[in-house]
Amino acid sequence: MNKLGVFFTCFNEIEATRMSLNYLKMQYPEIAIYLVCESDLSCKFLEREIPNLITHQVEDTQSSVLKLTFGDYTKPQQQADIKKALLAVVDRLTKAIEYAQSDYILMLDPDAIVRGQLTIPENAGLLGCRGNTHVGAIQKLNDVLVKHGGVPMAAWGATPAIFNTKDFLRAKEILLNTPNLVDELCQSFYWAFAHDILLGSMFSLIGKEEEMNPDIVQCEWNPNWHQTNCPLLHQFKQYYPKRTKKYHAEQ
Repeated sequence: MNKLGVFFTCFNEIEATRMSLNYLKMQYPEIAIYLVCESDLSCKFLEREIPNLITHQVEDTQSSVLKLTFGDYTKPQQQADIKKALLAVVDRLTKAIEYAQSDYILMLDPDAIVRGQLTIPENAGLLGCRGNTHVGAIQKLNDVLVKHGGVPMAAWGATPAIFNTKDFLRAKEILLNTPNLVDELCQSFYWAFAHDILLGSMFSLIGKEEEMNPDIVQCEWNPNWHQTNCPLLHQFKQYYPKRTKKYHAEQ
């Protein structure tokens, strides 16, 4: 069993993805990486460049839900889209665990850079930055989680995330096998499908709240990030394509 494996998710940020993977491999040359790409741009060529990397072209489940708000997310079609996106994340993370065969998964996207060795405290469950709160949303979310035996979430930010794979699989069983739970989560918050909110919710169900990861520095929140020794950068978008919208590159 390996200590750490990687789940990497991207859209059309090919150059940023390549840069992030190369930085990662400088620190962890042998690490297994499971990459999913939701755009029509193939990342398959990266398998020839990056050892122990497997890539998958998957359905775009995000574009239809990214712009939802409290005003429109409860309609039947939007609820179906949120649920589809949520279940896709759970399925992809499960496959990443099967591929990596590791105690922990590091979940990355193209604006995350690993520039040093990471510290994972013994018995850690879910590590993130805990930088996001939304009073109205989190109350509705917590009502559902507590109803089904979970602990309340105070904040979320598990992107990039490090999580215990056994804990994840235990939480997955509760999530998928508790009647109406997935539907109630989708009805509670229009971003219930988002990786960081979903992971926080799942770990809540097994009594573990997201813990602060001191290894992370947020580049957009900390203008002096380059002067820190934090080994895990987030919000580093120097190599992102120019966009007119979040998921649409300029032509």
